[in-house]
Amino acid sequence: MKCPRLSRIIINSVLLGSVLFPLVLLGGCAPRYLEKTPSAILRYPYIPVDPKELEAYQSQLAVDPYHLQAAKARFWVAQYSFNRAQWDSAEKQFLKIIKKHSNSEWAPVAGIMAARCQVKLNKSLAALAGLQRVQDRYGSQIVSRQAVEALAKKIINDELTLAELARVRAIYPETAWSKQALFVTGKRNLDMGNPDLAIKFFGQFLLQYPRSMFAPMAKELMEKAVRIVPVSRRRIGCLLPLTGPYAPYGNAIHQGLELALETINRYCDENEQLSLAVVDTLGTMTGALAGFRRLAEKEKVMVVVGPALSNSVKVLLPELNKHKVCLITTSAAEAGLPEASPYLFRYMLTNQEQGKAMAEYVVLRKNYRRIGIINGEAPYDRSLAEAFEEKAQQLGGEITAHLEYPRGATDFKTQMMALGGIDPGILKDLKVRQRKVMERLVEIIAYESHSILVLRPEKEATPGPAPTLVPDKRVAIIRFTETGSQTQKEKLGKLFTEKISYALAPRGGVKVLTQAKTFQAIRELGLSTLAMSQSDRQKLADALDVQYLLVGQIRQLGEEQVNLPGEPLPIRYEIKVDLMNALTGKVLKKFKKEWVKSIPPEQNVKDMEAIYLPVPARDAILIASQLAFYDLKVAIFGCDAWLTPKFIRQAGPELKQAVLATGFWPEDPSVRCKEFITQFERKFKTHPSLLAVQAYDALYLIEQVLAGIQKTNIGRADFQKQLLRTNGFRGVTGKTVVGPNGEIKREAVFLKMYNKKLQRVQ
Repeated sequence: MKCPRLSRIIINSVLLGSVLFPLVLLGGCAPRYLEKTPSAILRYPYIPVDPKELEAYQSQLAVDPYHLQAAKARFWVAQYSFNRAQWDSAEKQFLKIIKKHSNSEWAPVAGIMAARCQVKLNKSLAALAGLQRVQDRYGSQIVSRQAVEALAKKIINDELTLAELARVRAIYPETAWSKQALFVTGKRNLDMGNPDLAIKFFGQFLLQYPRSMFAPMAKELMEKAVRIVPVSRRRIGCLLPLTGPYAPYGNAIHQGLELALETINRYCDENEQLSLAVVDTLGTMTGALAGFRRLAEKEKVMVVVGPALSNSVKVLLPELNKHKVCLITTSAAEAGLPEASPYLFRYMLTNQEQGKAMAEYVVLRKNYRRIGIINGEAPYDRSLAEAFEEKAQQLGGEITAHLEYPRGATDFKTQMMALGGIDPGILKDLKVRQRKVMERLVEIIAYESHSILVLRPEKEATPGPAPTLVPDKRVAIIRFTETGSQTQKEKLGKLFTEKISYALAPRGGVKVLTQAKTFQAIRELGLSTLAMSQSDRQKLADALDVQYLLVGQIRQLGEEQVNLPGEPLPIRYEIKVDLMNALTGKVLKKFKKEWVKSIPPEQNVKDMEAIYLPVPARDAILIASQLAFYDLKVAIFGCDAWLTPKFIRQAGPELKQAVLATGFWPEDPSVRCKEFITQFERKFKTHPSLLAVQAYDALYLIEQVLAGIQKTNIGRADFQKQLLRTNGFRGVTGKTVVGPNGEIKREAVFLKMYNKKLQRVQ
């Protein structure tokens, strides 16, 4: 039987001057599995090369380096270095074969052997890159393809670090290598004692490759990791209503958490990245309870964000104390909720905190003391109003009225009148009626006085011949005296004096001196209208050259009676007027009239300086317009329910100076806020809600707390202690302080309407 190897050697020896003839003497035919062929070297990479064979191959290359068999000679020269662990030299020689003899049958084998050298040189990623090139160029060769796949699997399984495995997943996405790297990353973390990270990567593997042949093994290993994991330092639980009637709230919170997670992990080493374990509560207390138990017992999360609803939070209180897991809710608004458990925290500007902050602003910063409140019957309205009232009174403010209106109301006349407003219709009618009553009384006094002086003149004591010409009777009207607080307040004496003067002066036969002239004479004589004797009257008559005086008084009868705010107040007056001869002191006519006068209601009878309106935006617009209609000129303050584009568009001029309090202002010019808004809109194609931004900040707060714990193996108790020590965390919503009662308080933002825009006020 002929030996194929011997035949090839003889042919080559003849062609090359018998330089390879000594090889025949080295032992004849080698065993088949050690034949120096590409397929043999792929099965057994350490086929030996005798020094004499090496010398023969080197001689062959020296004679003709471009011969058809040069690729083979180069290969076995490189193999000689490989067998002696001269990895660097072997790598260079194998790569030279690919470069110089790319079409040779030895090229793909050289590429594979070069990859083996690179593994030995700790250049495993370069080895994979080389194998990829071999696969791309020589993948049609089944033997080469199988060898590449086998070596690549071995490299991924045994040679790569965690960081290099991550690079493989990034460089070769959607490939078998990426799938294997993900599985090996989970397995490696489990072997290294990082079961929490193993859970993360196995979970990702099952999500991406549910039909993989390794999926059952991944699931089994993941369950093993769950059983042994103490608490995952970087795993955060989320209890949210992602379906059901409260899904909009849950989805908004989830969006904020997603964006925060993506931003935080972008700058973290893979082993330090946060992960979220999200459970849908369906918006029910049962769903919240089951989900919390799963997160605490199976997922072994460090902390839980949620739930969204107060009732769902309350049902978890026994579980919090049992598992000692911190729960941070960003939306459950029931008053005093965090005080129910040392493990319950709340990250939001609550209604109570917002109401208190607005009270401090109104009383301390604006210095208003007399304040009214109008709110609806909704729990949101009431909680804000109650917190505002309590804090305002503590600070020395006075609540002049606290009124409530039913849901859906549009007419607030009752509330306006109770605050001391004036019904414009009542005021107009009152003025008309009052003018007519006064004109009637003045007309009676003027007419009867004129009749006595002209039509029925006073008889002389000594009759004489009838004069041919009767001169005008000169009359001075002395300002009527005023008795009573309301009489003096309205200066009714002066008013009636002037009215009677104007009514009597145009009548024929009389000459009425002006009030200015009469008052000047009284002042020059040093007289007083309050106590004028007969001699004083004679002096005044001589000074004014008048024969007659009209004197009188207006006296308020009784005390004012309490009346409904905003309604006219009736008061009785007595009007006494004497027409007398100035020289003799004789009274020619006495007038005595009783007058019931309804005085106008006082504008803002309660002296209210400001009003707080914790109401929806629609109601705020209606109430503000009716405050103006009922002539209540007060400073207006509101709440974050007004923070809508519709309110800003529809707010009337009466709201142009209104100030509202909120926990977040989307138009905040700070760099951090602008970046958040831009990233959120780019990712979700919508504007962020308050729930989203609070959730975003909550996850950043959790990251800061975790970063502040120096221990390697931390527990939930460590997290709680560090969270309570957190002071001064600054998020998109501003600076926060964690209170001992679990309330994570933050500063309220005050916004003022200006030119149909909101501007921050300091």
